[in-house]
Order: sequence, then C-alpha cells, then structure tokens
Amino acid sequence: MDPPSFQESLVVRVYLDLPDPISARVLIEGEPFHHLVHVLRLGERARVEAFDGKGRSFEAELSWVDDRRGELSILRQLTSSSSTASTLPLTLIQSLPKASKWEWVIQKGTELGVADFRPVFTRRCAIRLDASRAAEKVARWQKIAREASRQSGRNDCPTVHLPVALEQFISKWESPVALVVLDEEEKQTSLGRLFAAHSLHAKPVALLIGPEGGWERSEIQELQSAGAFTASLGRIILRTETAALTSISLARYLQGAFD
Repeated sequence: MDPPSFQESLVVRVYLDLPDPISARVLIEGEPFHHLVHVLRLGERARVEAFDGKGRSFEAELSWVDDRRGELSILRQLTSSSSTASTLPLTLIQSLPKASKWEWVIQKGTELGVADFRPVFTRRCAIRLDASRAAEKVARWQKIAREASRQSGRNDCPTVHLPVALEQFISKWESPVALVVLDEEEKQTSLGRLFAAHSLHAKPVALLIGPEGGWERSEIQELQSAGAFTASLGRIILRTETAALTSISLARYLQGAFD
C-alpha cells in the first residue's frame, strides 16, 4: 500500500500572516510558535500546513526552533476544497446575543462557510457595548473565527465587524447582496420558496437574524423599505442562535455548497 500523501496525513494547521508573494522561509513566533512548539511539542523537520486566512495554504517544515521563535521552510502551495472562495459569499447579520451564544454562532458559522459576521444592535437587543469594549470583543471574535477556520480546513477566514445600530446599518446598506430578514411573523414565504422565487441560489446573500424578543414591526418596515426580503423558517420557534445556524445551513444548501 502506498504511504498517505502529505494532505491525507496532515493534522496540524497553523494560521500565519504570510507575505505575498510567499517567501521561501517564514519566521514564526508569538502565539503560533507557542501552539506548535510548546503545546504540540513539534520540533525541527516537523511538517505543518500554514494558511493565511486569505485563501492560500502551504506545506511547510520547521527548519529550526529555539525557545521563542522558529522558521518555516515553505515547500509547496496546497489547495483546499473547504475554502469558501469557490462558492457564493454568505453574510450573517445578527442582533447581538449574549457573549457565549454569539461566539458559538461565529465558530459554527465559520465551519459552515459564512464569509462575514455583522452584529447589530436592535431595539429589543439586551446587549450594549461602549467603543473600547467593542474593539476588544471584536479582536476576540476574530480569533475565534481564525481558530474555526484552522480546525475546519478553510484557507480563508471570515471577517467579524464592529457592532453597529440597526438604523446605522440600514442607512449604509447599498450592497448588491440580497438582504433576507428571518421574521417569525412571516406566514407566506419560507426561506426555500424565497430562494426559488428570486433565484437567490445564484446570488450573494446576507441573512439578518433578530433578537430573542423578536423584531419590532417598525424595524421590519424599515428593512423592507431598504429593499430587504422577509422569510420564515416555518412554525418551529427557535432561539436566536439556533435560527442563525439553521438559516446558514439552509442557505448554504440552497447555494449548492454541499453538492
């Protein structure tokens, strides 16, 4: 039996801010170095996959290490079927839930292929953050997204944006992306029917999920005036984090991501 190829046997991936064009040798230090050398106990000549979160990954070898840093020799560029680059981008916009719920949505949404996470403050949103705390939180959320990309085999990494008020989001929304609001009071149009009726399977889509307390009707009216569609997930009552992951999964399926 032939020995497994590098990609078949590889289990160690590391996120690095890699130069473009790629260098033959790349210095590794800080958290990535600590994870590889102090946590995983990798030494010289160990093989890893280095990815940059922008769609590229490389087979690399630890050429030398000391107590604080090391060097990777770049051997060859790899391809990954898990990257979202080959499918239509999907954005998640969500009324900011409690920290643990939002972090779970970021982690699982990244695994499912979300390209952008945009938290918003709605009128029934219980969470509020000042500017200094928001920046700190976004740095943590971005780290969660990078780690989820690493674990799920994605070469790209979604962007997590600063939270903004829903009114501010609506005023600046001029994207050609189709905006779909999941509304528990929508009785006529399911997400699947909406995709079929407007050929959304062939377009970039942004899903907008409301707060635990539900949308205020004035918010729905403002979103519709801005060009948003409304859709339902059926009769089942879902928590906001469950609605997010269910909507993402359905949208990705309708986009053909699981074919």
